Amino acid sequence: MAKENSQVTLQPDSTRAALDRVIAHALELTDDNCFEGTSDPMWRSPCELSEAGDWRPAVQESPVDFRGLANALECPIHPDICTYYGSYWSGSIEAESSEGHVSLIQRISIGSSRISSATL
Repeated sequence: MAKENSQVTLQPDSTRAALDRVIAHALELTDDNCFEGTSDPMWRSPCELSEAGDWRPAVQESPVDFRGLANALECPIHPDICTYYGSYWSGSIEAESSEGHVSLIQRISIGSSRISSATL
């Protein structure tokens, strides 16, 4: 990984791999391999497993295209951002790491899951 301004710059493939690892680890910490949240019958999500609100991140079959956003903002969108938001449909995943609280905020928020024992 290349260093830039004292911060690590990830490549899109490593961004996806890191996201995959975090999601897999967070799901391993749950009792039934899914998160609990709330469900809105008027706004269904591909993440939902039940009407009770159980959910897990779902891979985007057709990743979101960010060219329109980049055009509207008149600036490029970093490839890591496109990879992160174009990989899964998911609610927020909350975790604690050795460096403090972490919120993985995704595109579809159907509630949030707090993983207190995760070490990221």
